[in-house]
Amino acid sequence: MIGLDTNVLVRLLTADDENQLEAATRMMTPFEGIAHSFYINDMVLVELVWVLRRLYGFAREDCLLAIQALLNSDAYAFEDRARLAVILNLCKEQEHDFADAMIVFKNTAASCEYTATFDKAMSGLLYVKVI
Repeated sequence: MIGLDTNVLVRLLTADDENQLEAATRMMTPFEGIAHSFYINDMVLVELVWVLRRLYGFAREDCLLAIQALLNSDAYAFEDRARLAVILNLCKEQEHDFADAMIVFKNTAASCEYTATFDKAMSGLLYVKVI
């Protein structure tokens, strides 16, 4: 399994740098059809959404679709595929910020009683306490 950095995923999703896209494709081609060849950790996913939104102007929904496409592919492994699916659905249905939802779900998985925040937009998430 090969871990992927955010910039590799950005190249694959935006094709904004022909040389880097070609290098990423060349690196990945020998693994075609092999399940879980590439690992995408949660930090990379959060950074991916940030980069796509802030630097490339992607709409929130397009970022969620990009992550859903990665999740739907057997080529990729994740920290917790089931948790990621729940976070994506929550973000789609209730329009929560992806990073906020990831933070809360990771804290909950770590047995935190709640996530303390000043961010009122997070108040709609379970196990969040606005202080």
